[in-house]
Amino acid sequence: MFDRIAGRYDLLNRLISFRLDAYWRNQAIRAAVTGTHPHILDLGTGTGDLALNAARRTRGNGRIVGLDFSLRMLRLAQAKRAKALGVNPLDEIAGIGQSRKRALLTHFGSAKAVSRAGIEDLKAVGGISADMARKIYDFFHESAARA
Repeated sequence: MFDRIAGRYDLLNRLISFRLDAYWRNQAIRAAVTGTHPHILDLGTGTGDLALNAARRTRGNGRIVGLDFSLRMLRLAQAKRAKALGVNPLDEIAGIGQSRKRALLTHFGSAKAVSRAGIEDLKAVGGISADMARKIYDFFHESAARA
C-alpha cells in the first residue's frame, strides 16, 4: 500500500493531519535529541521527514538511522536527503552522465518528476534508450519492478 501512495504520502499526511504532523515530528525530535551526540532510530521513517529534521537539528553531531519496509518511501527519503546535501539521485544511476542528466532535468524539470515518469516518457528524452529508460524507471520503482 505505501509503495502505491509514496509519491503523494507527504501531501496526504499534511492534509489529513491539518499540518499537525510537523508539530508531532518536532516534539519527537525535541524529546529524542539529548546530549551532544544523540543516537536516533526512526522506525517507519517513510519519506524521511523525522530523520532529516533530526539530522538538521543535531547539525551532524549524532547518528540518525531511518528504516522502512516500503522501498519507494525509502527512495523518496534518499532523494530528500540528496537534495538537502545538494546531490541529485540521478547521480546514483550507473550510465547517467552529465549530458543525460541535463537532458532528463531539462525535459522533466526536476529529479522528482523524473522519478514519477513512465518508461515511454523517459524514452522520449533525447539520448535515453529503451534499456536506459528501464534502468532509470527501475531505480525509482524497484519494488514494483520485482512484483
